[in-house]
Amino acid sequence: MTTKIEFIKGDKLNDLFFQLQDVNGDNLSLASMDVIKLNVQKSNTTGLKFAGVCTIEDEVTGEIKYQTTATDFDEIGIYNAEIELTYLDGQIATFSDIKIIVKSDLPSTI
Repeated sequence: MTTKIEFIKGDKLNDLFFQLQDVNGDNLSLASMDVIKLNVQKSNTTGLKFAGVCTIEDEVTGEIKYQTTATDFDEIGIYNAEIELTYLDGQIATFSDIKIIVKSDLPSTI
């Protein structure tokens, strides 16, 4: 299932929160995580726009946060994203199919 997030370019407080679940829909424990990254690519481009480290908000319920920066989503458009979990033993799990839509403020030029 696609996770869709929308916000306005230039707005503040656009931190991204995710609640990770396993294949059964149960909350994913984050107790054995080493690094959790958010990888983002703007649609119709090559390469990543950015990759940033997420923080664990709740280890038991699988809630994480990515704190956006001023340059992360500085252009309107559609961004594809994935969350990459690296476990302490080096194994990697990826949660993909995240769409982030950045819109222009009104009055719109589109």
